[in-house]
Amino acid sequence: MIGWQFSDTIGHERTSALLRAPAFDEIVETIAREMQVVCCHQQECDDAKGFSRVVFNFRVPCTTFDLFFNSEHGYRGSYYLSSHTGLAANEAVISRLSPLLLQWAEQHDSALDQRLAAGSLDSPSAKVWLSEFGSHLCKHCVGEWGNPSDEAPEVLNRRWELADSPNAYRGRKAPCLSKLKVFGAFLNDRHDEFVSGRKRHRARDINAWGWS
Repeated sequence: MIGWQFSDTIGHERTSALLRAPAFDEIVETIAREMQVVCCHQQECDDAKGFSRVVFNFRVPCTTFDLFFNSEHGYRGSYYLSSHTGLAANEAVISRLSPLLLQWAEQHDSALDQRLAAGSLDSPSAKVWLSEFGSHLCKHCVGEWGNPSDEAPEVLNRRWELADSPNAYRGRKAPCLSKLKVFGAFLNDRHDEFVSGRKRHRARDINAWGWS
């Protein structure tokens, strides 16, 4: 990808590793090998009564997180190319990780509705993201990411660092963390899917700003 660079503030070692990132499918396979699931939950929807989703939290090494979240071949890099490419990448990582996550839940959480969990992960609005402050459901999934204290860009791709938007102020950052989350879709008993208005254009938002 022409023009995808990084600020000197993230350091030479990280920059070198990110610029040598492998293809997206290789990054996903690394996550599948390395991830350590820490918890899963059935979360009720605040915006639509009767809808709930499954949420999985897992850890990966910081170097793997970095490649996945910040590299040009990673998750957000896919959305940068186009909303369609980002959605395809999202579907690919959900499809690869879902069997592993459901297997973990079957072994560790007997109370989880497995049918709901499988349907939630297999629905179009299922997604992957980092773990944000204030979004935790137990002590194991306490978030690692909070709003940045400045607007200085760390990802330099000639779009996100130039945009004047609160989402761009977040999206131009390159956090190096360890927790990722898989959010299933919100479903009701009939497996109808609910998507909140603020997330209806998620793919377009990440393409434009690196964040949603």
